[in-house]
Amino acid sequence: MSPLNTIHPGPVGNEFQHRIEAAITGAQPAQAAALFEQLIPLARHAAPDEVARAMLFLASDESPFVTGTTLAVDGGLSV
Repeated sequence: MSPLNTIHPGPVGNEFQHRIEAAITGAQPAQAAALFEQLIPLARHAAPDEVARAMLFLASDESPFVTGTTLAVDGGLSV
């Protein structure tokens, strides 16, 4: 069995993420999102389809020789 590929998304612009950010910061959702965006080098949350496209790439015939990789889809947060 080949080593597995994994996707590691950063903050995604969805209701779940915004509730977590508000709970962590104690701020209103819009202000909490802005605080998190200051930590992301691309200065924005990912759109859900951006994460989905990365997953589709790894599941497609376009990545037959990609194995055992961690694909960070986080706008540079982990760099």
